[in-house]
Order: sequence, then C-alpha cells, then structure tokens
Amino acid sequence: MTTEKIVNNYLFGKTELASQKVELALLDTIESDVLANGKSKDTARQLIRDSFSNISKAFDLYTSVKNRQDNIKKNSDKFKTSIKELGIEVTDQFQKNILADLYIDKEIDNSVKALQSASNALKITGEV
Repeated sequence: MTTEKIVNNYLFGKTELASQKVELALLDTIESDVLANGKSKDTARQLIRDSFSNISKAFDLYTSVKNRQDNIKKNSDKFKTSIKELGIEVTDQFQKNILADLYIDKEIDNSVKALQSASNALKITGEV
C-alpha cells in the first residue's frame, strides 16, 4: 500500500467518523427539541383549558352583575323620578349615592365584552 493510500484511508476514515458524529449530534439535538416542545405544548394545553374555565366562570359572574346592574339602573331612575315628583330632599347617604349614580358600574359592558373576546380567542387555539 502506498503512502498516499494510507493517508487517504486515514483521512477518509476520520472524515466519515466526524460526519457520523455530527449527524448523531444533530439527531440528538432535534430529538431533544421535539421532546421539549411536546412537554411545553402539553403544559400550555392545560393552562389554556384552565384559563378558559376561569374566564367562563368570570364571564358568568359578570353577566349576572350586568343583569343586576340593569335592574339597579332602572330602579335608580324610578327612584330619582319619584324623589323629583314628590319634591323630597334626601338626607340618607345611600340615597344620595343613588342620586349621584355611584352604584352604576359604567364599565361592566366593556368587561363582559372583554371576557367574551378572551373566551373566543382561547377557542381559536383548538384546545377547548
């Protein structure tokens, strides 16, 4: 065997081994990332489901608040009209607060809409 063949075999063998090591390292890296993605997605799925459940509960509660809020508004308007018609001066702080609309939550409609939007956004993930 010539020196040239020995050198070529030696170099070729090293190159082949180095190439196999690179391929194995890449495969290990890909496998590690694939497994990590699977675990992350499993965790995220559960978080999305929990979030959806919590948002649904909050939506139901805020919907009840909105319904009662509508009653408060309607009855406050009746109270104001009655007080005005009767010409009564209110002295009670609770009644003064009614006249000042302090018990009217002006943001409840926005809150209900925001919760509905959040719920719809979570549905888009396909996890709920």
